[in-house]
Formats: sequence, structure tokens, C-alpha cells
Amino acid sequence: MLVELGINKLFTVIVDSVSSNDVAISYLLIVWNTTYLMLNTAHNFEKFEEQDTNFRAELEWGESWPSADDWASVRNLRDFLEHFYEVTLRVFGTSYVTSNNFFDELSEIDILLRDAQSNIDVEFSFMAIKMKDKYDKYWGDIDKMNLLVFVACVLDPRQKLKYLEFALSEISNV
Repeated sequence: MLVELGINKLFTVIVDSVSSNDVAISYLLIVWNTTYLMLNTAHNFEKFEEQDTNFRAELEWGESWPSADDWASVRNLRDFLEHFYEVTLRVFGTSYVTSNNFFDELSEIDILLRDAQSNIDVEFSFMAIKMKDKYDKYWGDIDKMNLLVFVACVLDPRQKLKYLEFALSEISNV
């Protein structure tokens, strides 16, 4: 519905009841985290292959089985996406206030994406560059950020203004 209404930037969602909140959050988590969950499940099949020698033989009838390099790519991408999965769970928690953590999580994502761009795997690095471009489109320009993100950060007794100044300098010195 948000896409249909032309809303592409969202800071807060308010719903009328806990059950509506749980449904909305579960939908958002499913949309954002399916790739991580699929790769995490696929990784279990690699482990299962080691335990059951017939498993691989049965699955190879129609298609080829993933190579060691394929499994390494799955693990690499899964480990990378796990950070985003965990951030999503923290930011969209339904049983606690999350607005004060939002800027901190944005900063963590910025760092993850910058680090991933220098990965030795060229395809992985290219994916991270595309993700960082999209991140920068919405969060890379401090002047375009919703000021409430900064207010919530400053009002958090664990972070205050010094942390905000430091994090903003790190983000803007890319």
C-alpha cells in the first residue's frame, strides 16, 4: 500500500493495536530478510551433505550440486546479510522503543557497506557498491535525513551529542 501511495521514505509506523503491529512488523521483516533466511537454510544442506552420503547423490540427478566455491559464496553472503537481519530485528522490535537506536544502526550499516566494498570477491564487492549507492540515496546526505533521527539519538542517555557528532563525522568523511 505504501508503494501504491508513492511513499518511498518511511521513518515511523504507528498502528492501532499490538496484533496489527505484529502483523505489520512480520511483513516488513519478511520482505527485507528473505535472502538471508534462504541462504541460512541452504547452508544447512551443506552440513547435511557431510552427514548423509546418499543425500548429494539423490539431489544431483537433475542438476549439478554446488561446488566448494559456491558454498563459500553462500557462507560469505549469508554472514554479510546476517548483520542486516539483526539490525532489522533491533530496529523493528515490537516490545520496546527503537527510535533512539535508529541512528546507531544506520551508522553500523554504513560501516558494513564501506568495508564490504573492499572485499576480494569481485562480485561481492560489486553488490556492496550497489547497496552502498542505494543506502547513500536515502541516508548518505546528512542534510536530507529526518532530524528526528538526530533528536532521538541525542535524547538517549547512552549516546548524547558527542556520539552524534563523532558518528556524523565518520559518515561524512567517506
